[in-house]
Amino acid sequence: MKKIFRKLFAVVLAAALVLSAGKVGVKADAVDCAYIDGATPSYSYTVTGAVNVITANITFAPADGDAFSLNDWCGYGVVVNHVDGSKSYYQFGGAQVSWGWDADGDGTEDSYGVNGGTWLGNADTEALTATLGIPAEQGAVVDFIVTSWDSYAGKQFSVEITEGGAATVSGGVAYVDGKTAGSTYTVASDCNSVLVDVEYLAADGDAFSYNDWCSNGIAVTHADGSKSYYQWGGAQVSWGWDADGDGNEDVSDGVNGKNWAGTVDSTSLRGTLMVPAAKDDVIDIIALGWDSYAGTQFVIRHYAESGIVVGEVSEATLSLNNASWTDTGAVITTTPVKGNGSYMVKAELPEALGSGQFECLTLPNGEVIFGTTYTVTVDKIVLNGEEIALQGTSYTCSADGGAVDTRVNLYNEWNNPDFEGVNGKGYIDNRTAGDAATATARLLTPEQVAAIKTIEVYFTVAGAFENMQGGNEPAGSNAGPVDLDGTYNAYLCFQTPAYSFRNNFDEPSYGRGVVGDNGMEYFMQVTGWDADNNAVTRAGEFKDAVIAGNGTYTVSVDGLDLTGDFDSQDHMNMIMLSTDIPNTDEIVISDVSLKVDGKTIALGEDSQKLNKESVNYMQIQVESVYSKGDNAQIGAYNVPMTSMEITFTVSGFNYDKAAEAEPEPAATEAPAATEAPKATEAPATTDAPETSNTTVTEEPAKKSNTGLIIGIIAGVVVVAGVCVFFATRKKK
Repeated sequence: MKKIFRKLFAVVLAAALVLSAGKVGVKADAVDCAYIDGATPSYSYTVTGAVNVITANITFAPADGDAFSLNDWCGYGVVVNHVDGSKSYYQFGGAQVSWGWDADGDGTEDSYGVNGGTWLGNADTEALTATLGIPAEQGAVVDFIVTSWDSYAGKQFSVEITEGGAATVSGGVAYVDGKTAGSTYTVASDCNSVLVDVEYLAADGDAFSYNDWCSNGIAVTHADGSKSYYQWGGAQVSWGWDADGDGNEDVSDGVNGKNWAGTVDSTSLRGTLMVPAAKDDVIDIIALGWDSYAGTQFVIRHYAESGIVVGEVSEATLSLNNASWTDTGAVITTTPVKGNGSYMVKAELPEALGSGQFECLTLPNGEVIFGTTYTVTVDKIVLNGEEIALQGTSYTCSADGGAVDTRVNLYNEWNNPDFEGVNGKGYIDNRTAGDAATATARLLTPEQVAAIKTIEVYFTVAGAFENMQGGNEPAGSNAGPVDLDGTYNAYLCFQTPAYSFRNNFDEPSYGRGVVGDNGMEYFMQVTGWDADNNAVTRAGEFKDAVIAGNGTYTVSVDGLDLTGDFDSQDHMNMIMLSTDIPNTDEIVISDVSLKVDGKTIALGEDSQKLNKESVNYMQIQVESVYSKGDNAQIGAYNVPMTSMEITFTVSGFNYDKAAEAEPEPAATEAPAATEAPKATEAPATTDAPETSNTTVTEEPAKKSNTGLIIGIIAGVVVVAGVCVFFATRKKK
């Protein structure tokens, strides 16, 4: 059996949510399953009730002296044959099953072991049982396939089915055409919204790799036939979605828009989406990105019908995770949070947690509902019936860095508060109503975490609905006020079709001053990628400008060698003017012009506008293929080019750019003495001597990089507001 080991996800973001579709009936007789050929079902069950989920209670057969013995390396398969002809593939079994399963025999894995999103659940090797929540609709046929112990012909486990229950996954979603749903869910009960747990399947060595620029869509068909559209995905998604193909966006501005359903955590690759929906609405989850990859991109781990009114109430919950990241069996009693006030949320576990690395209080959609400056303060924690002393004060942050969910860490091995750190949305992501000096991500001790069997968390919400600024948009620049008597810097940045780049100066991964593990300061150079996706230095020398008052400036790059970068298109992905001037509307940048290899390029109106997604600093996208404006592709120019320069005018400072001194004229000798002309002869007409005080000296060309700061910056192109590029050379 081929083993494909996959990286264990570091953080589980979403709490275990329970979907109750109602128990329709139980099969009284357990059905035995034995190995046949690893492909033929040992048992098939047809769903009869109007449910979305069935529960399979598995009892394993091994006994002392039996030739078959369950262990942590036993894996088994489940195939759901849907009524529309599609199939979903799952695995279950021992906790050591890290390999996948090629269920249909086409040479490609259809499920991915315990570390993949299509794992239904672990077998308890002591109790010899497992309970599986399998997403399956009325009329679907569920096949149970024994894939282990081909040397043993006897019964390996029995199956008893209950219709209804809790689903853990709903199968993999692959790109089809950007319009066709990869997962469809019909709302069965009266509710206000549906919470959807999603997980990306990015893995080392896989052809698909998730990054913060991945975007996907949701279409909700209401009972009256009308439709609503939503987006979700990475924290860098700032573009919209034309869902119905009429040429107009149905969803705008990505994470900054009002129809953003949720952000996936880039560490755990998981997130919880909040979709406004009611009974009989049909929710379609649609893969929009990575059209070049045909495999599974993400799975839906859970649909949960909820009373949360999106945009009005957040259902506070707890996330409790053991060290092995397996199901804890926790029963969470959530609490609706409507605004400022005091609340309590609690959890009960069937046994002590044992150990853990990440436990938190979460308010789904809290950043959207209550704003990005409100605070959640943990007042007390009651552990196993007794109030405990906290190890410090709590702090509030965005659970995903994308201003959607709110998190308060109870015990987090990896995080610490950073009250100076500003995330990509332009606001400080760590807030506290208490003493910042004692703020900690570890309110509990490791011993207390291990002992959790019951826990009650009492907390206070303050500052809700303040500084909303139209939803989850930050309240202006967080870069501080502009010094109208000060100096700033400007840079030329770009991205080629092959993702050679210089990024905006403030990009956190590759911006000014960032040095990689290889000692490379990216912003000091043109950065490219070798065949193994390692960053390399490419030819090119940048000349930046110090902006010292009102005037005209030029930034440039020369000596470029971009051979091979334009095989796919004959123009740049992006050309940008990046500055560290705080974006407060006090300074104006105008009259932007571009030269490529000395040729002036025609620019449209959008090439003169500030990028609205660059919240903190003034930045202009002269060209961006990710834009929908007239700067998406500007006038024709030579590729691969060897030089580019951007000239622009700045106004709004309290002073003007200093005039540059004229050079002193060169000293010359006095003209030689001549004889006086004869009285009767008119003097000959001669040119004035070169040293005459009336000589006009041509003003030297103004320098475009006065006060050039040497040795700043390094970068890679990921502009807030564009779908650019991650640390691999892939996009979508």
